Amino acid sequence: MRIAVCDDNPKELERIKGCFCRIQGYDLVCSYFDSTSTVMEILKTENSPYDLYILDIEMPGMNGLEAAEQIRKRDKNCSIIFLTAFDEFNYAKRAIAVRAMEYLLKPVEDQ
Repeated sequence: MRIAVCDDNPKELERIKGCFCRIQGYDLVCSYFDSTSTVMEILKTENSPYDLYILDIEMPGMNGLEAAEQIRKRDKNCSIIFLTAFDEFNYAKRAIAVRAMEYLLKPVEDQ
């Protein structure tokens, strides 16, 4: 499984890396990004580069919701999970609109 994790907070990225490092028995290839711009560039050059996108919502430039909308236009079958510190209904509503698999609140916990 190819996973893209996008969060502008270095501490959150490290926590997420730690969680994935402890997962055993699965063939996971994880890529970590501190902005959506690199993810969008990869999407322009590769068809369906990731199976799962874990996106922070509030980021500078293109936020995670906007990125998810673009990702979904290019890849109808990928999974999207939002990871955010913002428990706001409008965000959750937009997450549903892009068929997000999950809407998780920070901070990241091991489980």
